[in-house]
Amino acid sequence: MKASTNDCLLCTSSAMILSICGTATAAETSLSTRELLLDAASHTLLEDAATSGHDGRFFIASSDGKFKLQIGGELQFRYYGTFNATSSVDDYDGGFQHNRARIEFRGHVIEPKLTYRVLTNFNRETGVLELQDAYGEYELENKLKIRWGQSKLPFDREFFASNPWAVQGMEASVLSSVFRLDRSQGVMLSYQAERWQISAAISDGRRALNTTYESSAEAEFALTGRAEFRLGEAPWKQFRDQSAFRGDKNGLLIGLGGHWQQEGSTGAPSYATGTVNLYQYTLDVGFEGDGWNALAVYTGRIIDGADDSLYDSGALIQTGVFVSEKAELFARYARIFPDDARSGGNDDFAAITGGFNWYFIPGSHALKFTGEVTWYPDTQSESGSIIKTPDTAVGLLGDDEDSQFTVGFQMQLLF
Repeated sequence: MKASTNDCLLCTSSAMILSICGTATAAETSLSTRELLLDAASHTLLEDAATSGHDGRFFIASSDGKFKLQIGGELQFRYYGTFNATSSVDDYDGGFQHNRARIEFRGHVIEPKLTYRVLTNFNRETGVLELQDAYGEYELENKLKIRWGQSKLPFDREFFASNPWAVQGMEASVLSSVFRLDRSQGVMLSYQAERWQISAAISDGRRALNTTYESSAEAEFALTGRAEFRLGEAPWKQFRDQSAFRGDKNGLLIGLGGHWQQEGSTGAPSYATGTVNLYQYTLDVGFEGDGWNALAVYTGRIIDGADDSLYDSGALIQTGVFVSEKAELFARYARIFPDDARSGGNDDFAAITGGFNWYFIPGSHALKFTGEVTWYPDTQSESGSIIKTPDTAVGLLGDDEDSQFTVGFQMQLLF
């Protein structure tokens, strides 16, 4: 049966209406999708965008300022050559080494008062990545801060109050190698006023980094503190390194440090018996002015065992002067006095260092070349109870017959 003309017109009209509706629906759907995407993009761009740049370190920060991540690092590439005072070709030992290859992460979360730091270093002998600092810190109020985690113990000027890239020569002195407390795990409070600041920590004790709580290297707890007093016009930040650039202000910094722990890594000799207590102290005075600096340190410790006690001490004198905006000359004398009761070599041990720093950027440690010569006038084996070798950080090798000379060159890059 044939459809009528009216039926055909009705079918055609219905098809057209459905087609138009379908097209409109698809257009609406497409438009809605675009609007949603544009709306999401606008929220991302306007509300959640991150900023990035370089403010001394590379950084990424949220636009609201609540979160910030800074990434930096340090490279110290060295050449050391060591030979005896009565040198022959067979006595020479030299070569290149990466003394430090560090990667650092720091910043704040939630608010600028809540900060963190993670510092790693590739071991110069094995190339294995090792954890050094890992801590969080919160500023409570009025410059009172609490820190928790692993970090330097607040004790001395050479190690605690100076970064390794900011010391006068290639490395902190042999005095620091022997007496520094290094890092530990614990909690530290610090406070800074206009003319004085103080830090105090309760921790696992001397050189207890990357240890578990049942480790024999840890003390049950240890107490450490350092106080500093500032005189003159030089601000606190000027004393963060040991150099004083041309144009710096005159100032004096006096530091006092103390430490006590029972058991753990006390530095006691193997023949010590009973419970061992370690008492340690330091006094340092630093002068800085317009292109010149000077530092004097005296430090000592008592290692108290059940049957006897050992008293070791040491001293340091150091100075530097800029002869141009980029060139600095420096000299250092360090001497260590082991206890006479020590067995295995208890003679005094000294180190005399002279050298120069070349700052490619005036007033900045970011790119620096250092050359130095160190004379160790005393036979190391005669002080073997306290001077452990080889100490490749300061270029000291063991010797039982003669004094040693070490020539060193270093290129430093901070990023």
